[in-house]
Amino acid sequence: MSNVRILAVALLALLIGTACSEDKGNKDTQPTGAAAPAQPEAAPQPEAAPQPEAAPQPEAAPQPEVAAQPKVAAQPEAAATPAAAAEPAAAKTSGKGPAYDVSCPAGATQAEKCQVGKETYVGWRSFHTHCFQCHGGSAMGSTFAPNLMERFNTRVDYERFNYVLHNGYTGKVGAMPSFAKNSAVLKDMDPLYSYLRARADGALPAGRPVKKP
Repeated sequence: MSNVRILAVALLALLIGTACSEDKGNKDTQPTGAAAPAQPEAAPQPEAAPQPEAAPQPEAAPQPEVAAQPKVAAQPEAAATPAAAAEPAAAKTSGKGPAYDVSCPAGATQAEKCQVGKETYVGWRSFHTHCFQCHGGSAMGSTFAPNLMERFNTRVDYERFNYVLHNGYTGKVGAMPSFAKNSAVLKDMDPLYSYLRARADGALPAGRPVKKP
């Protein structure tokens, strides 16, 4: 009986000792959910030291002036090219008919600078004797007779010219008489055609040409 009590007392003492050890351990442990201790305030940062002002940059040295370039001597003008020598104009006829003989310097705008053969010169003289009163000077037309240069380039060939000269012509504005009985005109029919063909082709400018020697 006494042994049982001793064993019970020893067991009780063991239980009490174990409970005290657990209680002490719980006191050392942080309870769950407890607030964390406050963090210490951050130490104030030292103010940044002021930056030294940048030293002023020295001004750029002035650039030396560029020396003036010597003037290039003017080149002498090229000698003028001599005008092209006058050449006889080629004949251009429709069907039968006499050719013209015209020599003009390049770019001539006046018949006075041109030379023509005998037939063409006789044609100019005959035209300005019998025809210019109606057809105008140098065959350029008037208010009642057509420009023969235009007619020669559109509808008048040698056969038509021969027919009208002999039979006359009646147009919407005026009428050309027949020269069938005018021997002075008929004898110069071919020279007249030669002159008018040269005018129509642009080979002979307006004005009085010079007869070739």
